[in-house]
Order: sequence, then structure tokens, then C-alpha cells
Amino acid sequence: MSPNPGSNTFETMDLTLHCEPDETIRSTVVSRKGTFLALTLHGKPEARIFHLYSHDDNPFEKLNLPVTGKISGMAFPPEQREVALAIEQHHCVERYALGLGRLKCLPISSPQSVTYNRDGCLLAAGSSSGKIVVWSFHNESPTELYQVNCGDGCIIQIDFGIGNQQLFALTADNRCFQIDFESSSTRFGIANNASTKRILTEDDGIASDWQCLSMAAHPWLPIVVFGGNDRFFWTYDYKLKTLWRSESETANYVRKLQFLPEAKKLAVFGDQTLEFWQLDGVVFRDRGSVGNRTELLGRGTWRPTKMVKASTAPAPGLIPVAAIPMETKAVVAWASSGRA
Repeated sequence: MSPNPGSNTFETMDLTLHCEPDETIRSTVVSRKGTFLALTLHGKPEARIFHLYSHDDNPFEKLNLPVTGKISGMAFPPEQREVALAIEQHHCVERYALGLGRLKCLPISSPQSVTYNRDGCLLAAGSSSGKIVVWSFHNESPTELYQVNCGDGCIIQIDFGIGNQQLFALTADNRCFQIDFESSSTRFGIANNASTKRILTEDDGIASDWQCLSMAAHPWLPIVVFGGNDRFFWTYDYKLKTLWRSESETANYVRKLQFLPEAKKLAVFGDQTLEFWQLDGVVFRDRGSVGNRTELLGRGTWRPTKMVKASTAPAPGLIPVAAIPMETKAVVAWASSGRA
């Protein structure tokens, strides 16, 4: 890895992931603190797990997980040495304790996406039919807590909001949904008390031909960002119901988004570049009720305010596939063309 020239306030380094000539990366996922990087390859039923060290110049390939079906989604919990794989043909989410072996599988028909909540005590998976299942790990054995249907679209990405009372889902037909739950609901009762609504529509001022390609929810701020088939990405504060548009300076479209929460950064993956945006707290004036009066009130939220770094490929034919947080810098992983 070699340093990238540029800003002194946010340093990046390049890491090229080398594959065989017939291999291209299908997807990548990074643990929140950058300890582990997982990737899958097109046409190969295998997850490759890299254990990363901030003091070393090269990653150490820790473990390969051979499976017998296509991996549709992957996720790491925040702290545990574990990875969850959505295996469509097996109709389950397979969990592996890294270095120890497979844990109990979680059944769901044709899973396409998987995610953990902030503290790793909940796991959610989305299916090809729009079904979402949430499990709890508070007991020794995983317990299925909730089931809810999010339309009939294939759920390709799913994320928890803060407080475990919201889920955000992105479907293969480029629609975005917010699912709100009642915290007092009991086993399966939440399915009857869930509120599912589509977000980012023309009613929100979004262009009718805009297609959402990616999303990311912040682990402890009430914001979720969405990117799509143009240069713009949208920050949605789901507590205040505010929407903020930002424009990429280098990308023609936004194919992936990733928060680096400890660094207060948002990584915006374009077609060939990767931008890092600063997250700042901002206050805006809005009308609200005070007693029987309507007044202008100051409300606080968080937004990406400015691009602080743009990374370009260290060699022709490479695209950015992951941003790996490491102490005060980020490692940008590059690979040969293939969506990740």
C-alpha cells in the first residue's frame, strides 16, 4: 500500500486486490472498524475473508469460506469475529465464527441481503419476494422476532436505523422503503404493527426517472443516504423528515455508499472514483409549534457538507470496491472492473 497525495487532514492509502485472470469481484463488505474485509466473486460459491492490520503494508488472507450456493449478501457484526452470508439456494442465512466454523443457520426463503444492527444483537435479512425477517441473539439460541412484507420487490440491500425501530430497504427495481416498528411489540406481533412506506419519490422532489442504486444508514445518527443513476446523492433525516441533496464532483453516477463513522466521513463510490465527504452537524430554521403559537425554531441534523478527498485509480482498469477505516486514515481497495 502506498500513500495517496492530497489533503493533510484526511490521509488515504491504496490497496489493490489481485484476482485470477478469470475472476472479478461481485461484492465487498467491511467491518465497521476495518478489521475484516470480505469479498465474493462472480460465479464462485466462496467468501474470501481478509484480516487487516493497520501497522502492516499488506493484508493477511485469514480464511476462505467455501459454500455450495451463491452468496447474495454479506454482513459483519460490529465487534464479534463473525460473518453472515445470505445463501439463496439454501434458503437461509449462514453464520460463521471466523476461525471456528459454522454457527446455527437462520431460515428464510431466497435471501438476498443481510445486516446486523449497531450492537450486533439483531440480524435482519431480506428475500427475493420482499419478505423481511429479524432475529435476536439476546438468548443462547437465535430467536425470530419479526416478519414483515415490504411490497413484492427483491430486497437487495437492508439496513437498521438507530434504536432498532426502523429498517431501510432497497429493492432491485430501485425503490426505497422505510419500515417503522413499535418497540413494545411481541413475537410476530410486530408484523401487524409495522408501517411500511416508500421514500424518495416525486412527492419528495425527486426526478421521476431517478433510480436508486445504493444506500447506507449511519450506525448512531438518524440519517440514511441514497445514491443513484446521476451525480446526486440524498441525505434523509428520518427523525426530522428532512431531505438534503448533494452533488458528486467526480462521478457520473453513485453506485455505492459507505459511512466511516469514527472518522465522520461518507464514502461516495462513483463509476471510477471514490470521494470522501465530511459529515458535519448543521442547524436550520423551521416552523414549529410552541404552545399555541407557530415560531421559527432551530433544528439540528447531520449532513455531508464538503468533499475533502477524491481518490483515483492507481492503475488503468481499476475501480474502487471498499473504503477501509484504519485509525486516522482510510485504505481504498481497488479491483478490476466488476460491481462491488
